[in-house]
Amino acid sequence: MIKIEEERRFKETVQIINHENVYKNFIEIGGTDASFKSFVEHDSWIIIDKYGDPDINVDLDGRKVNLPFDDDSIECFILTEVLEHLRMGTPLIKEIYRCLKKDGMLIISVPNAVSLGNRMKWFFGRIPFMAASSDCGHDLGGTGTFRNGYWEGAHVVDFNKKRLKLYIERCDFKLIKFYKSAVQIKNIPIPKFLTSITLGNFLIATFKKE
Repeated sequence: MIKIEEERRFKETVQIINHENVYKNFIEIGGTDASFKSFVEHDSWIIIDKYGDPDINVDLDGRKVNLPFDDDSIECFILTEVLEHLRMGTPLIKEIYRCLKKDGMLIISVPNAVSLGNRMKWFFGRIPFMAASSDCGHDLGGTGTFRNGYWEGAHVVDFNKKRLKLYIERCDFKLIKFYKSAVQIKNIPIPKFLTSITLGNFLIATFKKE
């Protein structure tokens, strides 16, 4: 099984962080399974998660999320492959907004429910692996982790480009940019110049607090 750090979308996100970011202090949410920390130059780096062994343990899913930071105190948040797991992600986005400094950046990514590969699977009557799957688990073609006899942590919401943009913007963020991500069919990569953002396997974007 390929490690997350070796996947194209991980490497592409590293390139985006290094190219676009002007900050040196990061808060990475959901980075216990695979962190960007070793791939990005930084002065300070804090990992927040509910599972694993993070620097700070926080329940990210629910009507109330409390990040242990002051208002307008954080330069940059990284939130990759997290939002699709949350039944209620809006409280977390609002809390990130509260903590960010003016002109602070949110770097975010989610699976693209309408990627080229997913469209082909839906067309032929198949459910894509990255689609919302609740507690179906891997044996039923879903995502998630098997803990104490139950499947949990699976994808519960699907995003396309428009939904992700509106979802984040309704918490007062302003979109900076969407980036092209890998497009591949059965592990066969398609050159980016032949594709569009809306067809990528993942949606990667940056937002700021004005």
